[in-house]
Amino acid sequence: MPEETFPTNNISPIVTSSFKLENHLISINSAAQAPLKLTPENYLSWHTQWYSLLIGYDLLGYVDGTTICPSATIKVDNVEAVNPDHVFWVRQDHLLRGALIASLAPEVIPFVTSTKTSRDVWIKLETTYATHPRTYNGSSRCSSQNHQRQQQDFYIYAKY
Repeated sequence: MPEETFPTNNISPIVTSSFKLENHLISINSAAQAPLKLTPENYLSWHTQWYSLLIGYDLLGYVDGTTICPSATIKVDNVEAVNPDHVFWVRQDHLLRGALIASLAPEVIPFVTSTKTSRDVWIKLETTYATHPRTYNGSSRCSSQNHQRQQQDFYIYAKY
């Protein structure tokens, strides 16, 4: 059997595109992409799913404060005009804020109703739940023991 060869050429492996994500709003379907709803007991698990989504869609800057809201107006030919970057930022931030809120259990939503931005939601949830003792491993010690007991019960059941 002949050895397989791959053609070599001088084509650069770097692909460039004129498509720019910053010109397109990103909407996250929380029910499909972040199905775990935040409860007072599962902050770390909830945070993990959202952190991955935010990195994947390049939206982490909205919640960590590194993507700063542009000024509302700009000068164009010495005339004050609406800044389209500001309009885009506000729209994207509200889509993200809405997706975050949609991923909260009903009992958690009242904690974020006064927030104005996705960053406000993120910080409020972090300060409320990240230090909660029952959220460190996604469950309490008791729940961990229950899980071990359920595994033992399953192995006994599967044996027969």
